[in-house]
Parts: sequence; structure tokens; C-alpha cells
Amino acid sequence: MRILEEDLKNSTIRVRIESLDDLWYIRNILSEGDIVSAITFRRVEESADVQRSRERERIPITIKLKVEKIEFQDFDNRLRILGTVVEGPEDTKGKHQSITITTDSEIAITKEWDQQHMDLLKEATDEKYVTVYSAVAMDEDEAQVFIIHPYGIQQIGTVYSGRSGKYAESAYSETAYFDEIINALKNYGNKIIVLGPGFARDRFARYCNEKGIRVIGSFPANRTDSGSVYEFITSSDGKRILSEERISKDKEIVDEFLREVKKDMAVYGRELTKNALEVGALSDIIMTDEIFRTEEGRAILSTAESLGTKIHIVSVSNDPGQMIKKFGGVAGLLRFKPQ
Repeated sequence: MRILEEDLKNSTIRVRIESLDDLWYIRNILSEGDIVSAITFRRVEESADVQRSRERERIPITIKLKVEKIEFQDFDNRLRILGTVVEGPEDTKGKHQSITITTDSEIAITKEWDQQHMDLLKEATDEKYVTVYSAVAMDEDEAQVFIIHPYGIQQIGTVYSGRSGKYAESAYSETAYFDEIINALKNYGNKIIVLGPGFARDRFARYCNEKGIRVIGSFPANRTDSGSVYEFITSSDGKRILSEERISKDKEIVDEFLREVKKDMAVYGRELTKNALEVGALSDIIMTDEIFRTEEGRAILSTAESLGTKIHIVSVSNDPGQMIKKFGGVAGLLRFKPQ
């Protein structure tokens, strides 16, 4: 994401969407009641005869929309903002309209910018936080291919070697297997991490390097599913490579929370967490991005800010965020046990 203009006097920031991951950040920055300005398209009204003879023309218009609803699916290629037009062509004012945001869209956001929103904006515009990696978790029989986004892990395919099992082929070729994995990766120009048990991963990494395809490294893992990626994230190698990534930080704070639960030095659930927060007992508060987007979540974080409590927003698009969701969506690490 790139900031194009900051008008802090009017609480407006205009940005350009440069990657699909930016859409996740926009989803979490926007709140109901914010004002969004962008280009959308409307159909030109024509006579019935003209409409029957050809499709109606769509022309671009610039509108300002008061946000009512945001539609976005994880890893999707577009975000849809719905609301009421507050500024635009005369015949659009007061009407419901939608704006679709994709890569290369420009959007101006007017809102009350609190610290969490500014932190998300900073993260989205700082390259060191938003590097995207490819991961291949493989053995001699199959390879699962993943994209490690800043906020979650997306599986994009499985490649079978044909060496054994129900996908066995009489003319098995390891080179063909490796080429098929590379083909699965070709549309994702990311830094490649190879994981898995055995030695197939090392041979694949060498094969890639011979073909001029950069591999960051080949690392041992006990499995070939998404669990191997999370296993890598918490390893010393993973921490070294992914130390600045949101997903790594999510995993680190949630693992710390789970350790503190066993020591009875953590709380979870909205009421227990709020009560501990209000008496100053929390050193850290952890909240899912789903709760973060609610008025209740904003109120809790406002209290946390005022008390100097460290705030961690975790994405439910990854396993650590799903874990906090199971604990009620809000949790905290204790400085001391409240009475």
C-alpha cells in the first residue's frame, strides 16, 4: 500500500492499493460511519429500445460514501464497500451505492484515526512488514504449496509425485515432479521456503537453484501440511527469517498466552479480560481482528491505550487467531492476579 496524500487537518488519508494483502488491512482500518471517496461505475440510463439492442454503458463517477457494510473474504481479490452517497453527482446523493476496491485502486478515507488504525496503516505501507513468501511442504510422494501472507497461510495446491499410492505412475520421474511444483509456484513471485521430512526437499531446493529460481532455504519439518508451516514459523530459522511478519508475531504472543494460562497468569473471555484490564492487571491484551472491528472492541482498546497496556490484534485467518477466537476473541497476560 502507498500513501498518496495525508490531510490530517481533515482526518483524510488517500492511499493506493498495491497488493491483494492490502485489502485485509483496508478491511480492518475501515469502520462503520467512515467516509470513503473513490471511483465507481454507474450504468447510463437509456431508452427501452436502446437497452434491448445493446448492454447499457457503464461510466466512471467519483463519490463519497458513508460506510455501512464491508464485504471481504480472506485471500479474495476484491473488497466491496457499501453505504450511502454523501457527495457525488446530484442524482446519486442519499442513495445506496457500492465501491469495489482491487489492486491499483485509489481510495481516500476520512475517519477518527486512533493509534491502532495508524499502526495498521504503517504496517501496510512498510515493505519489511508485508513481504509475502511461498512455502513448499514436501516429501517424495507429495508437495503442498502455500502462500505465507502477513495475516495468514493460504494453500494454493497439492502436487503428487506419482511415485507410489493411488497416484502412482509407471514412468515416475523426480524431475517431472519437481517441474510440476515449480509450475504451481510460477504465478507467485515470492521468496521460496522448502520444508519437509527426508531429503526430497534438499534435492528440490538444489534443482530450483540450478534453474535460477531463488530458494531462501530448505528446512526440516515433521509433516507436509499447513502444520509444517506453523512449525517453521516458531523455529529458530523461522523467527530469523520471518521476525517482522505479522503471522510470526501472532504465533509468538498466542504461544506466550497459552503458557501463561497453564500458570494461571492469563485471562480470557470479554468480561474477565475487561475486568482485569480496568484494574490495571494486564500487561498485554490480545484481540482477534473480528472483535477489533466492533464498537465493543474499540472501547476495550481505548481503555487499554489509556492504561499503557500493550495491544496485539491477531488475524482469524491463521491458526493463532483461531485459537484466541476459541477463547472468546479477547484475552490478556497478567501483571498480577486481580482480587
